[in-house]
Amino acid sequence: MKRKKLVLFMLSAFLCLFFGAAKASRAAEDESTAEIRMLNDLVGYVYQCESMYSDVLWVLDGFDRFDEARTWESLEKARASLAIAKRDIESCGLPEAEMTLSDQIELMRRGVDVSFMENLAAMFDGERTTILNICGNLHYEIMEGVFLQDDWTVSRRYVSLLKELIACDIQYLADTSDWVLASLGDASVVERFHGVMESYCPRTYASQDKVPGLPEMIEEKADRNLDRIEDLLLEQSKIIGASTNRLNAMTDLIEQGDLASIGENILPISGMPLLLFYPVWYDDRDIYYYWRENGEVAPLPAPGTVLERIPDGCRIKIPGVSKDEVEDYRQELENAGLPSLTSSEENGKLTILYGLYDSVFALIWQEDSVSILMTENPVCFVPRWYPAAKNAG
Repeated sequence: MKRKKLVLFMLSAFLCLFFGAAKASRAAEDESTAEIRMLNDLVGYVYQCESMYSDVLWVLDGFDRFDEARTWESLEKARASLAIAKRDIESCGLPEAEMTLSDQIELMRRGVDVSFMENLAAMFDGERTTILNICGNLHYEIMEGVFLQDDWTVSRRYVSLLKELIACDIQYLADTSDWVLASLGDASVVERFHGVMESYCPRTYASQDKVPGLPEMIEEKADRNLDRIEDLLLEQSKIIGASTNRLNAMTDLIEQGDLASIGENILPISGMPLLLFYPVWYDDRDIYYYWRENGEVAPLPAPGTVLERIPDGCRIKIPGVSKDEVEDYRQELENAGLPSLTSSEENGKLTILYGLYDSVFALIWQEDSVSILMTENPVCFVPRWYPAAKNAG
């Protein structure tokens, strides 16, 4: 969050320096800084949107690396990159708008349509919500869809679609920027704006026309792009339908007790750690991965960086769980051959410690909330059918 605020501060100062110089070079005494503030707002919007798109593309790269290697290491890196990207996307937000009502009036007097600028905040909020929903879908794919080959095939279709959809979204940002520049009709502003975009929004800059055409031509181009987005959203509906069909087929096989058929479809993943069937109350949407350096928890890697190794540990927080439900799961693990090492209860806090081979983890219950803390060599939680189906297959 601090990194992005610093970049935005530098970006705004950079724009003011560039566009301020352009303004000073003009002879017209009545020229205002309205267009400078409008372009500052526009770049802030483009920067934040491109940042979110880049986060998702980084995650999709991790999915591709897992698909190529099919190892526990590549799986954990893909899962961790998604958790990191989601936190980063949640922190994204537009800076306070600089353009004033007086600026809008002045620009409209000069024939510049600024109506869309009034909706930047709402547009950004909607886009961030959409991207967080995408992260939710990807979370399911990398946490659940990796266990069966047919499920992972559907996941690969979704990843491919997202790449093309994000390319269209970035093209939309480029078209929007080009349209604004064309409306202003100032070659010196275009040159300086492109310099800022190349430095701070390289993906969008690469999709821009270096010499903007007429606004009408840009609108036609944008309309074609929007038509392609509609086609992709239709394809996404088909993928969701395929995923639903897979879920229904799995439900039927489980109800029939046909573990052999499920086992034949298991996706091989090498180097898997200790596997544990997860409790009925399991929910891993609130998961935090961490790395240690010199015995201390290190800052999270920035999205886009190469993850050199898998996380050293993770914490999964699950609300709405009673102590009796935790005790039931402890009994299930004991019946499966994994008794707890120790347990303690103090001041309404129940801690159950487990260790097997080189894995150490704990269940910590307090105030109807459970934290699963994996401190050494994280285990892999799997669906309840998975161990039996793997043996049957």
